[in-house]
Parts: sequence; C-alpha cells; structure tokens
Amino acid sequence: MVWETRTAVTDDKFKALLAEHLGLVHRVAYTYCRDVTERDDVAQEIVTHLWRCRAQYDGRQASTWFYRVAINVAISYFRREVRRSGRTEPFDQHAATLGDVATTAAHHDSMVLRSCIAELGEMDRGLTLLHLDGNSHAVIAEILGISASNVATRLTRIRVAMRRRLDSNSSTQVQGSEQ
Repeated sequence: MVWETRTAVTDDKFKALLAEHLGLVHRVAYTYCRDVTERDDVAQEIVTHLWRCRAQYDGRQASTWFYRVAINVAISYFRREVRRSGRTEPFDQHAATLGDVATTAAHHDSMVLRSCIAELGEMDRGLTLLHLDGNSHAVIAEILGISASNVATRLTRIRVAMRRRLDSNSSTQVQGSEQ
C-alpha cells in the first residue's frame, strides 16, 4: 500500500496499515528487548510514534517507513534503558521467558541465533532483522540511512563474527561432552 501524496493519513488508512504491519512492529520489539513486558512497552511506543508521525509519511513503501520508525524507536528505547539500568544482561539469563518449548535441534539453533543477534550492536541488530526478513540491500539501506555497499559490508562482517562464535560454541560443547 503506497500513498501518492504527502497528505495526512486518515485514521482508517493508518489502522489498516498498522494491522498489515503489526508483525513487523513485534519482530523489531523482540529483537531489541528480552523481557516480555519491555517488548510490549516498546511495541506500544512504536505504535504511538507511528501514530504521531503519520502526517510526515513521505510516500515510500509503507513497510519501509514502518521499519525505519520501528527500528529508530527501539534503538532509542534500548539506549535509554541501558543508561537507566547501567548494565546489560546476557541473553541466556532470559531463555526461560521464552516458554516451555520442546528442545529440538531447530529450537536450539534458533536460540543460538537469537543469542548471537542479542550480542550485536544496535544498528547491526536492525540490519540483521531486516536481512532475515528478506529485504534487499537497497531497501535496508533506505531504512537505515546508509549505503547499499555499507549494508553488504556490514552483513559480511556480521556473518564472519557469528560464524566464529558458532564455531567456538560447537568446539566448547564438544570439549565439554568429552570430559
């Protein structure tokens, strides 16, 4: 859904867009917040900000606009909370809040991936989320306000860092099982 003019978004159009992109809002909140309550707060803050700035929509594809606003709000929230709390906690301490899911190889891989993503910097988390959601380098660049070549470079660096971490985790697990 793309608007042709930069006129204010009607309430009905905004509600329809929000319903269409609510999953995106929740994925961004999940990427930046481990705690369920925090995720709900961030999602609510994102929706509130989207509502307030709907008149400033510039005609780009709606999902691009939603991503840009959502990631910026989530990063701001994350920075504010880190400053407020003065500390961060490892992702593994919050694994129990994800629910009682049967431990399967896919679930374990998902947890390892989430843990790797949680250790990334603010911008790289957003970049990774956008990439995993299947966005092109050009779309990611537009959303994050960086060049497409910068997107490609950062993704390569993220992959290398994650591969190193995964390799070190698997070698640690093998050593632990041999003892």
